[in-house]
Amino acid sequence: MEENITAPSVPEVLVDGKNPSGSQENPLFVKPQAPFEKPKNLFGWEAPMRAFNQKGLSYLIALGLVAILIIVPLLLLRQFSLSLVVLAGAFVLGVYGRVAPLDSHYEIWTTGVKVGDKLYLYKDLRAFWVKREDGSLILHISTYLSLPYRLTMAVKSEEQEKIEETLIKYLPYQEEKERDFYASFNHLLENLVPKLPQGVVDFFSQKLPFKF
Repeated sequence: MEENITAPSVPEVLVDGKNPSGSQENPLFVKPQAPFEKPKNLFGWEAPMRAFNQKGLSYLIALGLVAILIIVPLLLLRQFSLSLVVLAGAFVLGVYGRVAPLDSHYEIWTTGVKVGDKLYLYKDLRAFWVKREDGSLILHISTYLSLPYRLTMAVKSEEQEKIEETLIKYLPYQEEKERDFYASFNHLLENLVPKLPQGVVDFFSQKLPFKF
């Protein structure tokens, strides 16, 4: 004798407070979403876009020598693209070492970090930390983006605590290793400059058409 098996009833979703099937025995209530909040500006400050410590002639000579030592072998190997990258990097470092950065406006919002007019949402940001570089405190914010992979902005010492207390509510404080080619190149130059013979500096300074 076959036994009739009755499938359990499936709860219905309430629409406008009513069950579409008309059954009120086992309605399914959908948990409402958390209410949306209007974004708030928690803190803002004006600061240079990067650390700046004006470089002297020794730095630029070391920069040129290192660039030549790297570019010449690359050209012999017909690595023209890499040669252009090194040349561009040397040019950027030279400009950064001589030209002071512009100031920009930064804001920490409940939804993200704003740099100028661009808002970077927290879902695209990984972590932050503050580090002293070239005599300035620099706030680093790593991202999940390809470009920019990191946001950097100068902060004043009296603003550091407020910035850290605000950001720690949304991002972890975790310093990450440098993976920027230009930063690594600059670090190499900083170590090379003190070892550069004064005779080499004097020789190139006489050849330059302008004075520092």
